[in-house]
Order: sequence, then structure tokens, then C-alpha cells
Amino acid sequence: MLINKLFVIFIMSGQGFRVLDEAPYSSLHRFIVIVASTGTFTDLYAILALSATTFSILPFLFKGSTTLFALAGSIIFLGALVGTFTFGWLTDLFGRRLILIFDLAIVAILALISAFVATAYEFILIRFLIGVITGGDYAVTLPILAEMLPKRQRGRGMSYAWFGFVMGGFVVLLFGYALYRIIGPTPYEWRIVFGSVAIPAIIGILLRAKVPESPRWLAKRGRIDEAIEVIKKLTGQTVTAEEIRHAADHLVGRGRTLASQILEVLTKPAFVILIVPLMIADFAFDLIPGALATLNPFIFTLLGIKAATALLMSALFIGVQGISTLIVALTVEKIGRVKLMLVGGLIESLAALAVAFVYHNALLAFACALIISIFAFIVLPVTRNYGGELFPTVVRGGSSGLVTTADRVASAVGIYITPILLTLGGVPMLFIVFGIIGIIGFIFALVGVAPKGKIEGMSVDEVETKLFGT
Repeated sequence: MLINKLFVIFIMSGQGFRVLDEAPYSSLHRFIVIVASTGTFTDLYAILALSATTFSILPFLFKGSTTLFALAGSIIFLGALVGTFTFGWLTDLFGRRLILIFDLAIVAILALISAFVATAYEFILIRFLIGVITGGDYAVTLPILAEMLPKRQRGRGMSYAWFGFVMGGFVVLLFGYALYRIIGPTPYEWRIVFGSVAIPAIIGILLRAKVPESPRWLAKRGRIDEAIEVIKKLTGQTVTAEEIRHAADHLVGRGRTLASQILEVLTKPAFVILIVPLMIADFAFDLIPGALATLNPFIFTLLGIKAATALLMSALFIGVQGISTLIVALTVEKIGRVKLMLVGGLIESLAALAVAFVYHNALLAFACALIISIFAFIVLPVTRNYGGELFPTVVRGGSSGLVTTADRVASAVGIYITPILLTLGGVPMLFIVFGIIGIIGFIFALVGVAPKGKIEGMSVDEVETKLFGT
């Protein structure tokens, strides 16, 4: 039955979207990946600017209050809850390109404002607003990558975007370390770092103006001529209006208004059965690195490590994630998403449990932290990308937003509970709780996501038909 369905959609779609799926990887595809990466780079750069300035912002802006520091760390993720949820549906309703350009312009303005705030509460408000915008960016970048990249390079291209993410954190931590060594923990240090968030955002704005709209979204909106023009830019081939109509009509929700199409998918049991375990798994796997990325300098000093060294070690903690994302990008279509997700999630969780037994040795604890970091970014690119790969075109922005929402909730919760767990039971309790939650996430990934996650070599249209019917 499934084979017959795929055969029908293959014939009826004509050249339609197949030319996108079978196209060679071009310079325009590469450019779109780079453009997507400007948003992910800016996001973690903004998030970890707080970590990079721990030893200047904590005494001078927060007056030594670790409570306000933790609030500033978590508030950006709470803002992202608003952004990821709302921007996802706005992306499905109004298009990918409009929001792609809009969001980084707002981030640049907010970053410059944050460098001149007078009080901790003003700063926390700006962090919340930055979180709204950067969180919303994923609801547009992941769908646009999923819909425009050739199917055999889709996993690689989407994973490269996460390389940009970890490089943003790595660069800002190195920048913070360099400033700490040059000018020390002064009020100027944190203001310079937070103002610098505007730099990658402005670069992103300039590049994003050249990105076309997703042809799949255009076709679903009935803008056939525009879809044909974008397909020609991406592939060099011309398709007919009839072929595009056939391709769009044989996706989920044909023949109804866009709002009714979205509602149809959201009320399908298949949507709930897949999105819930995916969100739980992503939450569990991001909880550990999400909390540690911001609080690492502080945690490392609890282990007796000096402040400057703690900043450098934190940069290394993030830097190894870049190696992981490259491994995923280069192997995802060969090894498979499911294997990477399960192996990465399991080892990350076990390494967290191991910290509880070796925490008294700073070097062994740091080695376990590196293992956590490495394998977290074996699993996270897969679960995050699944939000844009496993769900229909009409809700792809919203589903990406939901998965990213779980991701951001994890980071906010992790930052919030870390000081509490450290107070109650020290480093052992912290990592035992992290490890147990990771194991729970592994179970949900194994039972709820893995059976449907083998999509190597499939176009997003074929995945849509396989999982949701037509």
C-alpha cells in the first residue's frame, strides 16, 4: 500500500518538486546553508555572551546575585518559548523569507541597546526580547533548508547549520576569555561583549536579503509562477505550472484553505504520536548541555579551577561540539539519523551519571563534561532537524517551532534547577538528575521516534506521504 502511494505521488507530481530533490548541490544551496547559519551563530553567541562575561557581569551589574544571574541566563530561553511557538505558525501563514530577514534586524537593535542598560532588570528584559526573536529564527531556517536542499544533501546541509550554532558559542567564549585577559573583569568587558552580538546579526541581514522564498510554500499558496522561478534558480531547470499544481495537490491538505490544512494535520493522531516523544527526547538531550553551556565557568570554579582557565575550558566544551556537528553532517545519510540519535543520547546520559563518581577529580570531571558535549551534539542536530524533516509542509514551521520550544524549555529549566541541585546535593546530585532525565529521553527516542525516523534518501514530500498520507 505504501509503495503504491509513493508511486502515485511520483507520477502525478511530474517534474514538480522532484527537480528540487534530485538537483546537484549548487553554490546557491551552499549560500542558503550559510545564510541559515548566520541565525544559529547569532543565537548561541547571544546566549553564551552571559557565560563569557560571568566574572564581570556578576559583580558589576548583578551585584553578586547568582539568582539574578541565573534569571538572566534562563530568561532568554523563556523568551524563545514565545518566539519558537508563534513564529513557527507565522512562518507557515506568511512565508519563510519575510521572517528570515525581519528577525535578525531586531536582534541587532536589541543587542546594541543591551550594551547600554543601567540596571539588571533592564538587561533581563532585553534578554527576554532577544530570546523571542532568536528562538523564532529556527522556525524559519529549518523549514527553508528542508524544503530547498536536495534530498541526498538535506541532512548534511541542515547539520552544517548547527555547526554555525556551536561556532557562535565558541567564538563568544574565546572573545570573553581574551577580553578578560586584556582588561580584566571590568564593567566595560560585559558591555563590549553584549554589544558585539549585533555584528553577526548585521552580517546575516545583508546576506538574507538575497535568499528566495521556498517554492514548496509558494506552491501551497497558489503562487505558481513564483515557485517556478525559484525552482529554476535552484536547479537550472524549468517546470510547468501543471506539474507544480500536481505536486502541491498531492501533499497533505489539498483543496482547502491554508488554515484548514494546518488544522487537519494538527488533529491527526499521527502528528501527536510523533511530535510528543520527539519534544520529550529533545528536551532530555538538551537539558545537560543547555545548562552547562551557560553555567560552566561558575561550575568549573566550584571544582577549584581559576576564572580565566574556566572560561577557556568552557570554550573548549563548546568547541568540541563543532567536531560533533561536522561528524553528523558528513555521516548522517550513511550511518542514519536513528543510529546517531540513539548512540549520541545514550552515551551523553551515561557520561552525565559518571560525573557523580569522578567529580572530586577536576580533570576526570572535565573529561566527562567533554564526552557529554561531544555526544550531545551527535544527537541534538538529528532531533532538532527532525522538526523540519518529519512533518508536512503546511505545518513545517510550526513543528520546527514546537521542537525548538522543547529545546529552549530544557535550557531554561537546566539553568534554573542547577543552583538548586548544587545546593541540595552538590555536583553528584546535579549530574545524577541530568543522567536520569537523559535516560528517559533515550527511551522516548527509541520507542516514539526511531520507528519513524529512517528517512535517508527520501524527499520531504515522500516523508510526508509515508507518515501522514495524502
